Amino acid sequence: MGNKSNNVFINPNTNTIKTDELVIEGHLLRWENVTVQISNISSVTAWKVKPPPRWVNLLFSIIFAATGIMLLLADYENNSHHSYYYSSNPEFTIIGQIGIGLLVVGVIYLIIWLVGQGEPQNQEYLNICMNSGIVYSILFKDKEFAQEVLQLFAGIFKDGGNVGDNYYINMLGGKINHIGPTNYEN
Repeated sequence: MGNKSNNVFINPNTNTIKTDELVIEGHLLRWENVTVQISNISSVTAWKVKPPPRWVNLLFSIIFAATGIMLLLADYENNSHHSYYYSSNPEFTIIGQIGIGLLVVGVIYLIIWLVGQGEPQNQEYLNICMNSGIVYSILFKDKEFAQEVLQLFAGIFKDGGNVGDNYYINMLGGKINHIGPTNYEN
C-alpha cells in the first residue's frame, strides 16, 4: 500500500494557496477566508519547484520555425516561377500563410524560453500537511523566505502547541513581522 499523501510532494498543485499574506494569531493560521488551527497541522515541509525541462520550449521553437520556413520556401518555389513581380509583391497561398503562422509560433516559443530561463530556479513550495491528510501548498518566489517561514513553524511546533505570539507574513514583500503575544484574558 502506498502513502497517498506522497503524491502531493510530486505535484503540489492540488491545494495551492495563492495569497498575499499569512497571519498566525496564537493557535490559528489564517489566509484570506480560511482559518486553520495550528494543532491540526502534522508537519510543514519545503519542496523545491522542479522546473520543466528547459530544452522543451527551445525544441518546439526550432521545430515550428523550421517548419514555417520550409513551408514558406515551398510556397515561394511553387508560385513564384522566379519572376520579379512575385518577389516584390508576394501573394501567399494557404501553405505560405500556415508557414508564416508556424514561424510566428516558433518565435513566440523562443521568447517564452528566453524569458523563463531563471524563473523557477529560486522558487519553493511550503507544504502544510494537516492531520486529516489534506495538504496545502504555498508557492514562495524566494527560497530563502520559504526557509524563514519553515523555521517560524518549527519554532511554533517546538513550543508544544501552546498559544504563542502573533505573526504577519507578507508574501509579496518577503517579510515576517512579529506582532507580539496573544492576550486572551480580556
